[in-house]
Amino acid sequence: MRKKFTSYVVVAALLAFCGFSTVTYTSCKDKGFTSMGCDTMQCLNWGTCSEGKCTCPSGFDGADCGIAIAQKFIDPRWSANEVVVGSSNAVWVGASASYTIRTRAGYTATSFFIDSVLNDRYKSNILCEITSPTTFDIQYFQPTNDPSVFKIMGGNGSVDTAGVDKMTGEYYRFVVDSTGTHSDTVEFTFINN
Repeated sequence: MRKKFTSYVVVAALLAFCGFSTVTYTSCKDKGFTSMGCDTMQCLNWGTCSEGKCTCPSGFDGADCGIAIAQKFIDPRWSANEVVVGSSNAVWVGASASYTIRTRAGYTATSFFIDSVLNDRYKSNILCEITSPTTFDIQYFQPTNDPSVFKIMGGNGSVDTAGVDKMTGEYYRFVVDSTGTHSDTVEFTFINN
């Protein structure tokens, strides 16, 4: 009789547990707590899903982390226009130049290079670090052919919000030329061709 009683207790306990589990599972499922919306969400490029939204790693954007931010900044042909807005040598203020550059992928998902500044092949590999989906910092640069006469000391810029038509910003340069040694602040506009 004791064995029969123990069997009833075990069966009753199992039924109670199953009933409680079903109620808990159903109530959580009804409130969306089973996976917080991540059961159908696929996050690309090592993004992670939390509460139905992807958290993207540095360098990627979009609802599913499928957009490489650097792609907004990269194009093989831009029309570049620049004007000197400040200089330690007043003769340079207002000087302008127009030329063609290209931008290309950097070594990381958050960088790119600018090539052929001032139509000079030695003024290439100018590293830019992407600081947000629309902004970037221009890093220090010296050309390999004659680093004592031209240096980019830094700068910053932004790409239009669609990331396809225009970049604007400014950079700071050090120059030694026929007018002497001067430091300039240069505003630039790159238009996508």
